[in-house]
Amino acid sequence: MMTTNPIRWTPKLKELYGKLPYDPERPDGFDLPLLSRYNAAARRVANEAGVPLVDVHAEFMRGDVDGLLLDGMHPGDAGHAIVAGLLAPVIRQQLQIAR
Repeated sequence: MMTTNPIRWTPKLKELYGKLPYDPERPDGFDLPLLSRYNAAARRVANEAGVPLVDVHAEFMRGDVDGLLLDGMHPGDAGHAIVAGLLAPVIRQQLQIAR
């Protein structure tokens, strides 16, 4: 299981989406409760099912979120490096288990 990355406003995103149901006054105002609920559900299901969780959202929040996103939505090179760094050990572990 994997959580989503956070979403942040950029001038272009504000131009396109800067109205209800979004809140352009909050840095995370584009990250609707839907994504928060999805991430909470992913954490819960991973825990209940005993499967690995790659918590991209939590890891991005530890750093400069805006600097990790290319356009406010999609990870840039540094963001992808974080995702790859989180995924690689989980994939290696699962491959070992499968053998």
